[in-house]
Amino acid sequence: MRLDLQSFLPAFAIVDTAKHNDNKRAREMCSDIGSGEIALFDKAYVDFLHLFDLDARGVFWVTRAKDNMQSRCVKRHIKAPQGNILRDDEIVLVNEK
Repeated sequence: MRLDLQSFLPAFAIVDTAKHNDNKRAREMCSDIGSGEIALFDKAYVDFLHLFDLDARGVFWVTRAKDNMQSRCVKRHIKAPQGNILRDDEIVLVNEK
């Protein structure tokens, strides 16, 4: 589902059977997201090629890392954590070979 951030009402939704996972529909859902907008993904979403494509288009994206995801911190934002936020890091993924 896409929300209109001005009204906080749904702007677009895909309703389908459970046989299609998020990876199948995410590209369709994000096809017209513009530069400077933000996409939020579930923890289980790991289509890195799609995330790379979004980044190349200037779209910011946020997801929760799986426990076994290999990454390296390139920038730690130094702010006092609020609520349940422990850290705010920019990372690069480490390719396992």
